[in-house]
Amino acid sequence: MENNENRSVAPTDNVENSENIVATSVENKTIDGTSEQQESVELPERVNYRQLYEETEDRLKKAEFALYKRNKAEKEKRNIQEPVDTQDIEHLVETKAIEILEAQRRKDSEDLLEEELMRSSGNSDERDLIKLIYDNRIVKTGYSRMSIRDDLENAKILANKPLILKEKKELVESLNAKRSVSSTSIGSNQSKPVGQKDDLSKNFSVRDWQFIKERGWDEKTIRKAIENKGKGIA
Repeated sequence: MENNENRSVAPTDNVENSENIVATSVENKTIDGTSEQQESVELPERVNYRQLYEETEDRLKKAEFALYKRNKAEKEKRNIQEPVDTQDIEHLVETKAIEILEAQRRKDSEDLLEEELMRSSGNSDERDLIKLIYDNRIVKTGYSRMSIRDDLENAKILANKPLILKEKKELVESLNAKRSVSSTSIGSNQSKPVGQKDDLSKNFSVRDWQFIKERGWDEKTIRKAIENKGKGIA
């Protein structure tokens, strides 16, 4: 499949909704009308983009063939059971005209698209995958520079979705581990109400405690005395 082909391909799957993992998010609508929240982030090159490209291309080819078979079967059924409807012909003509216009607009913006694509990533394999997704899974918002840039950003998010989900999972696991440690720490100190200080006087005799109070020892000095006392130091 060539990257610069202009064709309409049915989506092969519904894109899952992703929760926010960074502050900035965008909403992307795929060809099947589903919406998904994704994060626009710079990602380290830890993804095999060439493998993802081949897998995505294979799914799109299968979806295209399935769509072709379904349309062919429906056409044969109409030809056998139903007479030609004038409205159907008008709809087909209108649809074809829109496709031709879209293809011409796309052709006129090829240089701009290539320029923005080069800006989107320094990894050639990632760019190929972004372009494949842009061609087949992104509903175009327009062909101005800003529209192309926005659409390519959405395509990049989808291209990096496996890494985004992996990092999200690692983040959740890390946060859960920290909460678990925090809960254990809190549980070990639940016998003492928040804000209540230790009763340091219980570590001394009445006479010794009276001596400490008269000298005005601070808490640090008292705790040091308790420590020395435990070690048998006078």
